[in-house]
Amino acid sequence: MTQEFHLCVAYIGHNTYKLQTKQVPDKMLLAEEVVEWNVEEWLIHAEQISTNVVPLRDRYDLYTLIALGKQLFSALFTGKIKDSWNAARNIAQQEQVVLLLSLEIDTANLASVPWELLYAEERFLISNPQIALRINRLQAPSSNVLAQMNWDSVIHKIQSEDERRLVIESLAKEEWEEFINDDSDPAYAEDSAVVADIFSQLAASPPSTPEKEDASVFSARETQITTQQQVEPPPQKTSESSVFATLVVGTLMMALVAIATLLWGHQPLRQITASFTPLGLSRLNHRHWHAVSTQEVTAIAMTRFKQGDFSTAQNLVEELLNRNDLQNARAALDIVSYAKTDTILYLRGRLAWQSSQMEQARRYWEDAVKQKPQIKYYNALGFAYYAQDDLHQANDAWFEALYLANQSPTTPETRINSSSSNSSELLTTYAGLALVLHQSAQNQSSDKQAKLVYEAVKLHKKVLAEDSVNFRPQQLERQWLWHQKAVADWRSLLQISDRG
Repeated sequence: MTQEFHLCVAYIGHNTYKLQTKQVPDKMLLAEEVVEWNVEEWLIHAEQISTNVVPLRDRYDLYTLIALGKQLFSALFTGKIKDSWNAARNIAQQEQVVLLLSLEIDTANLASVPWELLYAEERFLISNPQIALRINRLQAPSSNVLAQMNWDSVIHKIQSEDERRLVIESLAKEEWEEFINDDSDPAYAEDSAVVADIFSQLAASPPSTPEKEDASVFSARETQITTQQQVEPPPQKTSESSVFATLVVGTLMMALVAIATLLWGHQPLRQITASFTPLGLSRLNHRHWHAVSTQEVTAIAMTRFKQGDFSTAQNLVEELLNRNDLQNARAALDIVSYAKTDTILYLRGRLAWQSSQMEQARRYWEDAVKQKPQIKYYNALGFAYYAQDDLHQANDAWFEALYLANQSPTTPETRINSSSSNSSELLTTYAGLALVLHQSAQNQSSDKQAKLVYEAVKLHKKVLAEDSVNFRPQQLERQWLWHQKAVADWRSLLQISDRG
């Protein structure tokens, strides 16, 4: 027995689309939303996947599918549509019936999007036994992305990996509980969760054996996928004893490796493994990751990127850049080479900047502010223009940053006096404007020159009055964003200010 959740998507114009439910479970109201989507980015992402999807040799390919699936799901289920979907899920679970998501696509460009990859609740919808998926494309796709995808390979990969993850996590918890065999210490519960999480990490890492061996051990779960073209995974025949033996031996080996790693270095168990748990991630993030080695930061960043946890991974990449570890930062970012989010673009720009590739950095930051205008993006862009002696563009960038800062309901003075990162960013904006004023004065008449220098010195003094430590030239030389020319010009302003 099923209940239907019928969702229609129609094009309005100018990247704007209308989402509307046509049929929902009883006692629920219909809902609609108007959204703006960058469908071209999805299609580019899907195109990159389609060129590498066969034969899906490693789990990196799976992570790219997950990342796109998450983007599609969050775009589709937003606002009232999300609320309606969650209510329908609750009703279906209470009544113990399958919820049929009937997705109707009424535009050619959206018909090219691989909606079959929708991902939520830590799994693809097509591998969720509580959900059936039917996609009705009313128009022919505008590109051949879908035709290029080997859906048999994709679906089989999704289902077999999902089965593998669930089985390994279950066995990991059981074996660890048997291994410790002591529940008198409350700390054992936490340690058990730590090791179980490490198992999840190991299970998610790229396999060392060919895909054919992998598939022979872990059979695919049977699910119903209803689309215009029926897609079914190939049948798998496995020996139950071989499956059990492989999993138990493999998991025991991982347990030994994990335990040895935890004890290595004669450090407390939870101190080393905290970075692999959600609680540990939160604690370490609060500490700005200073207590974690560069190798661990890199490994966790790459793992989090693969798992689609961009927020944590991006913070870790920033930590690597703070340490000027450009090689590892680049390796982590290469995991998500397809990503074009504002933060990824900003970090790629910073990596290029710290690698002395100023032109490339500027282009990344220009793209970042187009994606999502932020003060720190415009500050970085201002320094890029300033390094290229483009005072006009630098001035525009820093004024954009100042405009964004003034959108807050609080006053600039309030923000400066706070200890938040926005305070430093706003002071950086003022410093940038002071630099532009000072440099612009050089080609002016004596009267205008005096006025511009006077205004530049006023801003300079304002910045140092609010933060006399971090904006001294000696300190700025250690800041990744302040290049030599900017520091030298700031020092010149300091000398003028001291004379005045």
